[in-house]
Amino acid sequence: MTDSTLPPPGVDPALSAEPIIGFGSPVQQLMLYGGRLYRNYALRAAFQAIITIWAVLTFTFVLVRLLPGSPVDVFIDRQMQTSGMSYDQALARASSIFGTDFQRPLLEQYLAYVNNILHGNMGTSITSTGTPVLDIVKAYLPWTLFSVGLGLLISFIVGLALGML
Repeated sequence: MTDSTLPPPGVDPALSAEPIIGFGSPVQQLMLYGGRLYRNYALRAAFQAIITIWAVLTFTFVLVRLLPGSPVDVFIDRQMQTSGMSYDQALARASSIFGTDFQRPLLEQYLAYVNNILHGNMGTSITSTGTPVLDIVKAYLPWTLFSVGLGLLISFIVGLALGML
């Protein structure tokens, strides 16, 4: 290269022929632009995670209410058969145990459901009456994470071994 074809001082010839005036060297510009991309990526990923969680919450709420013989209906039927309660009495008991009023409009029930989930209140177990669901999840979470981690480790090792063949 002759002196006339050399890029100006502070410019990496592999990145750019000329720097953008006022924004530092091309390397600094690239780092700045990469940081923006990373922040945008992080924001996009966080937004997608929030949308996914909302979709799963909504799907679960709708599915439980649309299925014939929902768990609450099963609980009400069991209360009517075992305790000899009327439907209204069993419904009132289910409302008090599960912390929701099934006579309210669906939108109000949904908003209460989302509010409870956001505050960590997952309700009361239907199978273990009186036991909070969060306590049951906490009891099984360590073994679940151990099983998932072990499966991931085994698949990683097997994948590496097969990939080297």
